[in-house]
Amino acid sequence: MCEGSNAAHFVALRHCIFGYTIRFHVSAEVAHRIRWAVYFLTAKSMLKTRALVFALCSLVRCAASTPTASSPESSGPAVKDPAAGSSLAHASENVAVEKAPPPRSDAREQKPSALEIPTECATSSAKICTPPTAFVAKLCQWRSPDVALSMFRKGTPWTRAYMSRRTEAWYMGARHSAPVQMTVDEEVIVLAARGGGTGGVQVSGSGSYDIYRWDGQCASVATDEVRLRRPPAPTAAPIVWQSLSEPTRAALLDDHAIKLRLDQQQDRCGNDSSSHRCTDMTAALTRVIADYVRKGGKLPPTRLTPR
Repeated sequence: MCEGSNAAHFVALRHCIFGYTIRFHVSAEVAHRIRWAVYFLTAKSMLKTRALVFALCSLVRCAASTPTASSPESSGPAVKDPAAGSSLAHASENVAVEKAPPPRSDAREQKPSALEIPTECATSSAKICTPPTAFVAKLCQWRSPDVALSMFRKGTPWTRAYMSRRTEAWYMGARHSAPVQMTVDEEVIVLAARGGGTGGVQVSGSGSYDIYRWDGQCASVATDEVRLRRPPAPTAAPIVWQSLSEPTRAALLDDHAIKLRLDQQQDRCGNDSSSHRCTDMTAALTRVIADYVRKGGKLPPTRLTPR
């Protein structure tokens, strides 16, 4: 409520009018008209009653209650505030940035690339020639019977070892590894040596070795379970014909002995691959394939690829 002494009625009237115009966001046109009325009345007489003050204050209230361009209820076009628009635009940009999904990593989209089979030892001066560690990690992870044949073929530098007794082995480099049955005189490639000194593989001791089999599987054995001297007739882990790629099978079928054994194996096995006759013929097929590879038989170019 706008009140004041009789001597200062016109001053109170002006302040009251101006205060309400600001408080209620009266339009510029209405405020201009009110100011002219105030000056006119105060110029005519200084002795205005309190009722006149209240009447004009009420007039301002009524004018302020009239919808303006900024009111949501106004039917006219809204007047845009440049500062407010800038703030809203900036806020929208911030929200857009916050809600934007994180960029996808290129590493997730890229698939592991194929690896070339190495031809040199990890350490040239070592007594035991093993493949590079990085390649071994993928070799055991991406099991490949085709790569196994290339690793065992004639001329590769990797150190061979031979099982000295029948044993059940696991691969210690994997979190989940199934046991494999290894037989006496089975030929393997030494992938890594753990313990047993710095002189390479030791026949006796408490160390262990990671080894690679003809079927593409890795295993870990104790030092006293292998020997480096080649036996008269080394054996190989069973080679599953269906696990080989089409180019590899085509190359092997060029050998008459392999083709003959394959026909016999398929005839003996039929629908029962667990029978003794099938097992014997699979072992015979494995022997002729291993002999072909050891003698330098032709194989297609092979790379280690993810499986």
